[in-house]
Amino acid sequence: MDLTKYILPYPYQAYDHSIRDYTFDEYKEKIITWVDVHTYGDIIFEIEVNYDKCISKTKTNTEMYEWMLSHTDKIRRMSGLSGVVFGIIFDKCTGNIRIHFPSDIDMEDIPLYPGYDEKEFRELDHIQKLEWMYSNCEFIPFTAIYMPSRFV
Repeated sequence: MDLTKYILPYPYQAYDHSIRDYTFDEYKEKIITWVDVHTYGDIIFEIEVNYDKCISKTKTNTEMYEWMLSHTDKIRRMSGLSGVVFGIIFDKCTGNIRIHFPSDIDMEDIPLYPGYDEKEFRELDHIQKLEWMYSNCEFIPFTAIYMPSRFV
């Protein structure tokens, strides 16, 4: 199967491990539909309004915040990241920004993540990870969560 036409951030590993009654094309269409249903709203509004109220305006968070504002063309606001393997998680309560990426990929599944090397990706700094996603993913999923400090 030629996987070069399939672009991340779709969770190809899930196809390999749990959904064998679909062809890969049918599986990808199912995931694309899920992503479309769970994509909504204005990314800039979500980031700006919530970041202004944040507690944790660290250098890293501020750099990631500014990067997102200048790359909104590929960022898609979603209700969650359970349908994708790459993404950005923004905590509305603290202002912390995290990057979500696949880990512990089985050797036989590596071709399902074109261009991705987990070891190399982990060694990138936060901006380099965002740039990698910008270059290698069809879009960058973004979700904002609310985790009150007593749960953080």
